[in-house]
Amino acid sequence: MGAGKVGNFGNTKGSRLDAISDLLSAASLIPGLDTFTNLASIPVDLARGDFVSAGLSAIGVLPVVGELADTARLAKTVDKVADAAKVADKAADIGKLSRKSSTIAKRSPIRIPKKATTQVQAKKGYSQIKYTWESGNYKYTSRWHTRTPNAPKNQGTSWVVERKSSGIGYGKNARPKKEEVLVGKNKWISKRDWKNAITARKNGTLTKKQKEWLDNGHWKD
Repeated sequence: MGAGKVGNFGNTKGSRLDAISDLLSAASLIPGLDTFTNLASIPVDLARGDFVSAGLSAIGVLPVVGELADTARLAKTVDKVADAAKVADKAADIGKLSRKSSTIAKRSPIRIPKKATTQVQAKKGYSQIKYTWESGNYKYTSRWHTRTPNAPKNQGTSWVVERKSSGIGYGKNARPKKEEVLVGKNKWISKRDWKNAITARKNGTLTKKQKEWLDNGHWKD
C-alpha cells in the first residue's frame, strides 16, 4: 500500500508498518481471515497516517462491500510492486551501460582521457553517460545519450560535448567565464547560443544557422 500523507517519512518504524500493512492486505483475501486482517489493519494504517486504507479496512468487515474494499487495498499494494519493478528495470539498464561505458567512451567526438570520471544515468525517457575531466583552463564534459523524448525523430543516439572555464575578474590574466558547446571540428559556440537554438526549435522559429549548430552539435554515435 502507498504511504499516507502523514505517515512514513523514511524512518525504520514507518517501513515496518508499511510491510505489515501490505501483508495484511494480501491476507485479507484468504477466506476466514478477512475479518481479522481488516480489523488488524485499522490501527496499523492509522499509525501510518494512511486514512484511506484505514477506512477501506473498516468497510472490509462488511459483507459484499467488504470484498470490494479488500480488492481496492490489494490494488494499492500491487501498484507498489509495479513501481518496484520499474526501479529494478532502470537499475538493470544502468548496470548494462556501466559495463559498456569504457567501450562507448572510445566513440566520443573528442578523446576522453582515462582520468575522466564516468556517471551513468537513467533519465526520464532516455539514458546517458557523462564523462568529465579537466584540461588546461577548461572542464570538459562529453555526454553520450539515447534519443531524448522531444528530439527530432532522426536524431537517434548522439554525443554533446561541452567545456567551461571559470572567470578571473582582475589582474593581467583576467578573463570572463566561458561555457561552450562543440558544433564542429575545433568550432565552439556559447552555451547561451546553444540553449537559444534549442528553444527556437521548440517554438518553431529555428534559423538556418541554429539548425546547423544543433545538427552538428549532436554528434551521431
